[in-house]
Amino acid sequence: MNNPSICNALCFFIIRPRVAKVLDLFFPQKEDSNRSLDYLIIAESILKRKVMIRVFYMLILYVIVINMAVGQVNTIRIDPENAKGAGVSQLFDSVEYIPLENSPESEFGRVDKLFVTSDFFYILDHSTDAIYLFKKNGQFFNKVELVHWIKTPNRQELGIRDFMVNELTGNLIVSHWQKQGNLYFFSPKGVLLKVLKHNSWLSYGNIDDSHYLVESMDDIKDTINNIFGSCIVTDSSFTLKKGFLKELHSDFNITAGSNLMHASNSKSAIYTRSFDYNAYVFGAEGLKETIKFIFPYSYSLPSDFLDSVYSHKRADYLSQNRNVIYSISDIYRVQNLLLFDVNRRNPSRLHVPLLYDLRTKVCYDLGKISPDSSNNFLPFLGDQTIRVLAADTSSFYLSVPSYKLFKSFNDNKKRSNNYSQRMLKYFASQTSRSNPVIVRIIPKRN
Repeated sequence: MNNPSICNALCFFIIRPRVAKVLDLFFPQKEDSNRSLDYLIIAESILKRKVMIRVFYMLILYVIVINMAVGQVNTIRIDPENAKGAGVSQLFDSVEYIPLENSPESEFGRVDKLFVTSDFFYILDHSTDAIYLFKKNGQFFNKVELVHWIKTPNRQELGIRDFMVNELTGNLIVSHWQKQGNLYFFSPKGVLLKVLKHNSWLSYGNIDDSHYLVESMDDIKDTINNIFGSCIVTDSSFTLKKGFLKELHSDFNITAGSNLMHASNSKSAIYTRSFDYNAYVFGAEGLKETIKFIFPYSYSLPSDFLDSVYSHKRADYLSQNRNVIYSISDIYRVQNLLLFDVNRRNPSRLHVPLLYDLRTKVCYDLGKISPDSSNNFLPFLGDQTIRVLAADTSSFYLSVPSYKLFKSFNDNKKRSNNYSQRMLKYFASQTSRSNPVIVRIIPKRN
């Protein structure tokens, strides 16, 4: 605003016509008297300064509005191959093992998805095509199946697709591969409450008790309600409210892990997508933060990967460059820690779970964190392809198959381990074929 020509133009078209009124207010004179040129110069100088101040504040307001529209941007630089290792006790306050009750009705194979509330663990197992509800102490509560409403020839591959939970009511919202246009609402006791038809969303998840986030197969263009984009904020009845992010168009699609994550009680959802090194944090009002990841050049996609130059060449490129990261998934934030997977086509490094400390800027490889005496040298990861499954505002949740726990227990009998009463009972009464065990990890605050 130091440009004289701009100020003079403002003076000529805006300020000068208003000088007379200002002079009348501060320097009342008779109608036939001539106004002092000095007063005119003083008034113009004052008003010029006021205009500049006003424009300055308007620019600040503009920046604030734009920032609210796109959300705060945080940039994180990470080299996955140089991520550190550590002992469990260096990073975590506690590692708690929660065995799940075994009975003919509650037995299942693996934890494909986990949702944690204040009352229950909700566990989806595709191999049995059911969602199991266990109380937080591991006691079995109920099992939800859709076999009574949908006939499925191959339940393992064409059964329950996904689910989410309303944290306020505990009700489940379930989708199914055979009826992708429907959402099935169940009470925790397995009572079917209603069926809602939708637009075959690719994924959906919680923001809070009253708002959800859905990913559409195509960009939604609702000119009447001014809703545009492929990522949509809805209310609790799935009525579309606000749209964000245009779809990334590609002739080749590859996915890994889960791309829409919610830590219980966090009042936000984090969304990621293939060929995009950004993680988008949504609240009830829309996009509130963008986390931008920068990886070393040798692991990064070309900047023009989605341009026409790579048309029908993207699959070959990723096959020939297997260390290149094509997506970020399964991302959670707990306290100062950001936990996520980087995905590649390298068989030995398909999914690398990383733990990034936002305060110290240090990155850890979860696979390099070693059990120690603080968790009795028990494993807390299933294997390198098993991800962190859930989170709340204080903890991460994983699962470990029983056979790994029993192997560690037998291998470490010579150690003077201090197992909890719960784990002593588990090792005495269960077997290596028992249900997986839920692991709750509480990070250190500092």
